[in-house]
Amino acid sequence: MVEYINKHKKTLNALKMNQVQLENALDLAHLATWEFNINNKQYLFNDRFYSMLGTTSEKECGYSMSFEDYFKKYVHPDDFQLVMDKMIKSLKYQKSEFGTELEHRIIRADGKTRNMVIRVKIVNNNNKRDFYVYGTIQDITERKKMEEELIESEEKFRELFNNANDAIFLHRLIGNKPGNFLEVNDLACQRLGYSRNELIKMSPQDIDKPENINRIALVMENLIKKRKTSFETEHITKNGELIPVEINTHLFTIRGKEYILSIVRDIRDRKKAEEALKNSEIKYRNIFENVQDIFYQTDHNGIIIEISPSIERYSGYKPSELIGKPVEMVYLHPEDKKNLIKEIQEKGEVVDYELKLKTRNNEVKYVSTNAHFLLDSSKNRIGVEGSLRDISERKNIELQLQNSLIEKEMLLKEIHHRVKNNLTIISSLLNLQSRYITDEESQEIFKQSQNRAKSMAMIHEKLYQSTDLKKIDFGDYIQSLSSDLFHTNVVNPNLVKLKLNVEEIFLDINTAIPLGLIVNELITNSLKHAFPTDMTGEININFHSKNNQYEFIMKDNGIGFPANINFTNTDSLGLQLVNSLTNQIDGNIELDQSNGTEFKITFKELELHK
Repeated sequence: MVEYINKHKKTLNALKMNQVQLENALDLAHLATWEFNINNKQYLFNDRFYSMLGTTSEKECGYSMSFEDYFKKYVHPDDFQLVMDKMIKSLKYQKSEFGTELEHRIIRADGKTRNMVIRVKIVNNNNKRDFYVYGTIQDITERKKMEEELIESEEKFRELFNNANDAIFLHRLIGNKPGNFLEVNDLACQRLGYSRNELIKMSPQDIDKPENINRIALVMENLIKKRKTSFETEHITKNGELIPVEINTHLFTIRGKEYILSIVRDIRDRKKAEEALKNSEIKYRNIFENVQDIFYQTDHNGIIIEISPSIERYSGYKPSELIGKPVEMVYLHPEDKKNLIKEIQEKGEVVDYELKLKTRNNEVKYVSTNAHFLLDSSKNRIGVEGSLRDISERKNIELQLQNSLIEKEMLLKEIHHRVKNNLTIISSLLNLQSRYITDEESQEIFKQSQNRAKSMAMIHEKLYQSTDLKKIDFGDYIQSLSSDLFHTNVVNPNLVKLKLNVEEIFLDINTAIPLGLIVNELITNSLKHAFPTDMTGEININFHSKNNQYEFIMKDNGIGFPANINFTNTDSLGLQLVNSLTNQIDGNIELDQSNGTEFKITFKELELHK
């Protein structure tokens, strides 16, 4: 009996241990059990099942629940019909040992959605009429989430893999040789013209240029040693086209197996650019070595780092004799370098900046330079770059022309001086001759001629004194001429006043001489005839530029111009001169007699002489 009891205890202990192990296993598997009585359509749930549903037997009023209540309360609405159809179809069999399973979602009591898998088994109780459905429910939410994340990750990887800008190849390392491709992306297929199924039956040797096959062993040796390598080769497409490529290859280990990942970049455009750059460099070098101008570069310390061979033709120095030497070596005046740098700093660059350089034989060379600062990638100044052009011949011609111009200016000044002296002599002769004439009318004629000569002499005097030998300040001329005429013709300056309002306007000699004679005649007429003895008044002279033309106005408030005389058709030599000379300068003359006498002459400087 004691032995029986001991055996029974051992059995109970083993049963309890198995029960504990079962409970632990169910917990780890997120698994609960249930049963369903087909006859009364009632579920029987346990605490573990209710816990998975987020509720308790107390809240659900016991462990049993009707078929309809369970489905309405906990099965996700979108999965309701699916689960219902599956259960109804399973119950129709009512055959012992029939089993099935399905996945669906439940909505827990707390409103959270979980993914479940239900496994169903039908049991006939000893061939009686009672059929039971036993089953398990397992929470697979975390697993589903991981599966979805894995699928999403796979999709992202595949999307990136197939949309990469470079072709990608994955293959095994077999010994020290590359095996067949395991995976290729879409771009690899498109570029080579093969389908994926065709490529995964091939190896790198099959797509490499035949002449480069021998290099593969060296590449593999380097890859195995360093775990990564880069090299250039040429791939051959299905239709035989050669594509230059750059390959970055990595060797890595997965679960003890060696894999090679190769990222292949099409470098056709780069090769074309390199070839174009090479050709450009050749052209540049040919130009650099044969151009007549001198190209140079200096560093920030003024050391010559590059200079074209043409320097030898101009200076006698070979480029090798100047490179590495300070640029001051070829300056005639070393301080000119500072002035050049200052000019570049202020303007950003210089164009046609003139310098004096010296040759090996210390001959002076005039050069014109275009220059700017050399900058690095960070826009920091690292030197000066520019070109030189020998302008010695041009400068010598300019100096000759300048000397010739100085000589001509001196000669022209001398001519104006002599003309002025000759006119002054004529005026003096007329003055002397008039002393022997007793007839007042004849004396007046001589006096007028004398004044006309003086007015022209004054113009030549001002041209002689001016820096511009072709133009004079006519406003200043009017002041001098009117002042001279006033003092010559007015006996009592207290009776007649002269008022001037003139601008500084420079006129060409061809306009100034006829206009000077016009001014002389009009002022003389006003001074002689406008104010009889003891009559007071004033003379106003104005000279301005207005509306792209010039305007000279001489006005007096004297007795007025005779009403019976037509100033444009008169026997008066003075007025005939005024009209004739006005036409000569393409001017227009107007007479206003409403308040004294006003002559207005408007004109433009003759275009021919501008």
